[in-house]
Amino acid sequence: MNVVIVGGGASGVLVALCVMRKGAHTDTIVVIDDGQNIGEGVAYARVNEHYLLNVRAIGMSAYHDQPMHFVEWLREAKDYHDAEGFVPRHWYAEYLRHEMAVQIQQSNVQLTIHRGVAQHIDRTTHRVTCVGGKQYDADVVVMAIGNLASQNPVQRWNTIPTRLCDWRKFHPGVINADERIIIIGSGLTMIDQIVALHASGFKGQVVAVSRHGYIPKTHVDRQSYPCPITVADADLPLSVLLRKIRTAIQHAQQAGVPWQAVIDSIRPHTQGIWRRWNVNVQQRFLRHLRAIWDVHRHRMAPEISQRIHQMITAGQLHVIAGRIQGYVETQDGVQIMLEKNGQSQVLSGNIAINCTGPASTYVTTHVPIVYALAADGVVTPHENGIGLHINELGQLVNATGLVEPWLWCIGSMRKGADWECTAIPDIRVHAHQLVSALYNHERTV
Repeated sequence: MNVVIVGGGASGVLVALCVMRKGAHTDTIVVIDDGQNIGEGVAYARVNEHYLLNVRAIGMSAYHDQPMHFVEWLREAKDYHDAEGFVPRHWYAEYLRHEMAVQIQQSNVQLTIHRGVAQHIDRTTHRVTCVGGKQYDADVVVMAIGNLASQNPVQRWNTIPTRLCDWRKFHPGVINADERIIIIGSGLTMIDQIVALHASGFKGQVVAVSRHGYIPKTHVDRQSYPCPITVADADLPLSVLLRKIRTAIQHAQQAGVPWQAVIDSIRPHTQGIWRRWNVNVQQRFLRHLRAIWDVHRHRMAPEISQRIHQMITAGQLHVIAGRIQGYVETQDGVQIMLEKNGQSQVLSGNIAINCTGPASTYVTTHVPIVYALAADGVVTPHENGIGLHINELGQLVNATGLVEPWLWCIGSMRKGADWECTAIPDIRVHAHQLVSALYNHERTV
């Protein structure tokens, strides 16, 4: 079997590791990635030494059947012994590259890493063509392209803003230490930018603005708590589900158990509940509950949280809720007009940073391979508006409603169907299921 994986970040590497563990000497893997270092992607690149994982070390094993694997690697490679700790993010990329090297030595599968960009896939032959003309024959193609870039949040007022910098390209060294920065978005991406600014010695003011003004909550020591809802409760109205969760949180806190334990208890059931909801319920959740769920579910490490709240207390960081109603660039800065509950406010700064999070409409993306597949009708958007239309295994569904059995996806492209699918604990399970399905199918044909 010839497997081509488009994307060499964490999700692509986890799939490759599963194939190398399960494959035979007649199998081949090609990983196509335009990054400098395999396993990094955007998430784990060595951009800043101060960026920490948002998941404890014990949750980051590459293998679903070896939960302590990453912890054991940390002990040997980094002399780090806290399984509950939050380690530097780039360590995880080092770990993935180490595992690739181990599997290359132990596996019979032939691995090729192509540094480049996949441009087109022939729908009939499944041949993958890269920019520059290099081609690879595939029996199976796995799309693992990761998160999309953020959309322009001020498109309505400025299609090509010059003073609004995308977070992926922003570097603290380009600004003066005492300037005023406006960050659009207040999630974990914003937190990363604050960490980078703080580490660079930035002394100016930061104003973070988002529609609701929420910032991510903080991880605490893990405790167990009975889950207040199950997949069987998916047919209940959202208001009833929310009430059950809030009641459980109240009872937990009365017993001295933090609310985080209640949210964590729901995690094993979230995919099942999401899949049972119809599109209307999913969209209602996305409109009304997504923001509050995200800040409670996707939390920051305690040491990062302490730094953030110190800056808020000192008046160096302000978080403001409001809808953007205007954007103007001047010779020396930007002005953003906000509206909240009928009240208007104008924010002024020297520069703005776009931290609105990844876009989710893959079929309109400028990623060449996805654009080409969408144009050919091979991939289609999920009905709820996020991610792509897939079946329960992760195979893409085409414009005629038929499954493309040779084309699979993993990671954020599955979000419309699975919702919780972008953290390593989810991705490694999906990688295992995907590869198991491939080889089980091969044995039955």
